Amino acid sequence: MKLYGTKVVVLNTGDQILLLKRADHLPSPGRWDFCGGGVDQDESPEEAALREVQEESSLTVTELTLLFEENHKEGENDVTLYFYSAITDQDDIS
Repeated sequence: MKLYGTKVVVLNTGDQILLLKRADHLPSPGRWDFCGGGVDQDESPEEAALREVQEESSLTVTELTLLFEENHKEGENDVTLYFYSAITDQDDIS
């Protein structure tokens, strides 16, 4: 099966980077990670990236820029991850 996902490095105007601690019910619980998740069938990777940031952090971001994409296998699945950067005007994202 082919799967698609996103990761977003969110920066604010004070050069802070947003990291989220992974929930206990997710793979790699307790680890720090960027916002991100799966791309739904009816959305583009860009739409998924914006949605995931909003869902996970309640932040609105602009200047979404594709940094790179990475392909790998997870078990029997072929996975493509799209890595983005984005800017928020939120002063403090700690």
